[in-house]
Amino acid sequence: TVAAHVNFTFPDIRSCVIIYQRFDDPLDSMPAIINNLRICYTAGDTTAPPDTATPPDTATPPPDTLTPPDTTESPDTTTPPDTSEVPDTTTRIDSIGAIISRVLFYPGVGQALYDTLSIRLTEPVDCAALHGGSPQDIFKLSDNGSFNSSALSGARLIGGCDSAMVSQATLIVPINSIIITPINDSLVLTGETPYVIDRKGDLPPEEMRPVVIEWGTAGIFVNAMPNPSSPTTRIDGRTIEIFKRNFDEGPQTVFSSLRVGTIVGIQSRVPLIPMENPPSGAGSGTIYGLANAYDAVGNLVATELPLKLSAIRDLYGIYWNMRNRNNRAVGKGTYLILLSLTPENTRKRMVQTIKVGVK
Repeated sequence: TVAAHVNFTFPDIRSCVIIYQRFDDPLDSMPAIINNLRICYTAGDTTAPPDTATPPDTATPPPDTLTPPDTTESPDTTTPPDTSEVPDTTTRIDSIGAIISRVLFYPGVGQALYDTLSIRLTEPVDCAALHGGSPQDIFKLSDNGSFNSSALSGARLIGGCDSAMVSQATLIVPINSIIITPINDSLVLTGETPYVIDRKGDLPPEEMRPVVIEWGTAGIFVNAMPNPSSPTTRIDGRTIEIFKRNFDEGPQTVFSSLRVGTIVGIQSRVPLIPMENPPSGAGSGTIYGLANAYDAVGNLVATELPLKLSAIRDLYGIYWNMRNRNNRAVGKGTYLILLSLTPENTRKRMVQTIKVGVK
């Protein structure tokens, strides 16, 4: 849901405030998500004053949670991440009415109920009229090339009208109504819909070409639970339940059955591509990547740790029992884990890294 407005005042001229956001979904077993945003009042001076604010203790998550380290992007499923780095060069004014120029898809995080479509229009339209209609009357969503009249059932436009004319809209779509597949699916305005009116009073044309839905910003976050850990430290039962496949389908050893060591969680807004020919020693089931662990001087300690999908659709994980390739407990210190994976939007191999401590 959209939170209420919060008003505040700056302490004085040339000062800053930090707004902390904490979101704890009571229906989600994952730890709370914490973000912050620094806002400065500079009174015309473009140089921001130094940051002297001290974060409160309550905003610091414990080290064994899967809180994303990147605080510049909110994972709120009803608000798409900032895409201002992609300029919209198609804005124009003409006599045929507005049409869709671009559609970006942001999948809901974790066990969210909605996916998000950020829709760009070729020119500003009347905001009140746009929000006065039903999404089913304004848009048509294709599912693998076929327009489904019920695809937008339960969908709704969010956000208010800060100005009379707007050139983009945010549409949230229930996950259980349709599975949106970027690149394969597309969106188009309903021809001559009375809810889309440009400055000249023109409606959209009767016939328009559907716009292919693109992936939005693909945030990938990495964390380990617990961290630091040890070859005898038991993993929290809640973490085990979420990453159950890592234990049930991974290489079967007495140490994985003991549930000791650490889980490295990978949260990706874009689905990962499964490996076609994973090594036989990586275990059973679908594998989405492999990880290696190195000690402080670069020696290879553990290999082919399988990346598995968790019980939450955008969360993957690898399990390391903190034993080396000879099945001996590793010593105290810091270990670097390199994880190779392939996101669906780029289809290019990428490597994520994280340091894990052993105590």
